[in-house]
Amino acid sequence: MAEARWPVFCAAIFAVAGCETNPVAPDLSGVEWTDVTAGGFHSCGISREGNAFCWGSNTAGQLGTGSEIAQVLRPQPVSVSALFSDIDAGLAHTCAVTEAGGVLCWGDNEFGQLGNGTDEDEFAPVTVVQEGSFVAVSAGGNHTCALDRAGRLACWGRNTNGQLGRAASEMETIPRPVETDVRFGSVSAGGSHTCAVSIDALVYCWGANQAGQLGVGSASDASFPQAAEAAFLAFRRVAAGFGHTCAVTLQGGPMCWGNGGVGQLGAEGITSVRTPVEVAGSLNVKDVTIGGESWSCAILGTGEPWCWGSNRSLGLEDSAPVSVSGDGLALVRLEAGDRHLCGLTGDGVLLCWGRGAAGQLGVGSRADALLPQRVGE
Repeated sequence: MAEARWPVFCAAIFAVAGCETNPVAPDLSGVEWTDVTAGGFHSCGISREGNAFCWGSNTAGQLGTGSEIAQVLRPQPVSVSALFSDIDAGLAHTCAVTEAGGVLCWGDNEFGQLGNGTDEDEFAPVTVVQEGSFVAVSAGGNHTCALDRAGRLACWGRNTNGQLGRAASEMETIPRPVETDVRFGSVSAGGSHTCAVSIDALVYCWGANQAGQLGVGSASDASFPQAAEAAFLAFRRVAAGFGHTCAVTLQGGPMCWGNGGVGQLGAEGITSVRTPVEVAGSLNVKDVTIGGESWSCAILGTGEPWCWGSNRSLGLEDSAPVSVSGDGLALVRLEAGDRHLCGLTGDGVLLCWGRGAAGQLGVGSRADALLPQRVGE
């Protein structure tokens, strides 16, 4: 992730007062989860009642705890706010959609990615839009995009590569409409580029393109949505990473493009490509997610999570697609952070595994975990 803040968590490996690793946590026994997201070094979830909780790194306020002197490391979930319908964690900031269709954000704000008109970090949720028709939000490296009920997109934050979908500039600190007539059904904000699936099932991308991550056949940045070169293919989901992008066709075929130097494209023998290529293994998948710069994951039609690329915390080293749950786990949602995964089962159980040194697994410790662990226990 573009400007990872891991080295500044604590000067002596969590050995200072602000890095207490055993804060008082709410009782989450019996909680049924409906949404989950994994950011750079933190994670968040929403309960059935609409209550949001976050855990992991809090160096810039991305957990929404409301105090600048709060612990910078929270290995167990802490309450943020209530009445959310969607939540997404970026590199070091978090945004959510309220039940009233508004948007709130908190955390790192160096490039205006909180959308509240300033560039100051916020340790508690701040209002981007009080009420409206927004239904989904996606937080990227240093920018954020939100989708409204009519399929229109608004973005804010860093825009040096055109990732906001408008002429490149240093940053925009309030929401600006993406300059296009295309209407979209979903959106994914990556490191320095953005991708979205249109209502007619085409993938559009814009922003940074040095690795071909826009999928348009060139390496030139684009300030406005460009359709990926995928002849005769229709898509239902897309995930934008930092140097690569992955998507799922309507038939369940996973495809990736961009930088693939450590296997993150899942295409045998291909290290870089500027147009979509099929992931090896003839997988039938429901959704895809991208973790950091070097790995990708998908939920198979059976609900089992598979990953490919490089992530030693999950046992991946330049790996072709492999199962990462250990026991045929069935999930309905999967989200990848920088080096960790979080998944949601059909009955509302929330699990995380992988890198845990920032407390991003939500299990009360900083240990890594190769297999899924239940959050809050």
